[in-house]
Amino acid sequence: MSRFSMLRCFIGGCAVLLTVVLAVVLLAPVFSRRPPPTPTIVTTGNLTQTYTDILWFEELEGRWPSNLDELGSKLQAEEIGSERGRFVDGWGHTLKYVVTTPEFNPGRFDLYSVGPNGKDDYAVPNFGDDIHVRSDGTIMSPATRRKIGQEQLQ
Repeated sequence: MSRFSMLRCFIGGCAVLLTVVLAVVLLAPVFSRRPPPTPTIVTTGNLTQTYTDILWFEELEGRWPSNLDELGSKLQAEEIGSERGRFVDGWGHTLKYVVTTPEFNPGRFDLYSVGPNGKDDYAVPNFGDDIHVRSDGTIMSPATRRKIGQEQLQ
């Protein structure tokens, strides 16, 4: 094989390699993109983070925060993350937080999203489309409540 043929093969091989590398670099982001999170996933994440922040507050202060504004003020005072302290669900509605009274479930709180319809279904049986975090940290979505209801019927 002549030097010219070898040089031509080398250049051809480099061109193929360069084409493959460029294709991988340019197409990898297209194939590795994840779809954006659904509002329900965002809500679950925000509820979980807020629940954790409430437990952190209780550990520091020895009591539950009286409202989310007090929790947010404490988070800002402690300079904990710029995104924390913004208590909204995936639909842009403010999260709801209620410290239960001593007569009703003492030492507990309710934390929930009003769900996609934006209406507070707290008094509605099964809470409508609201998504709740129980004081033990369990997320109760409409789907979870339907599943529990079906299991109880069996």
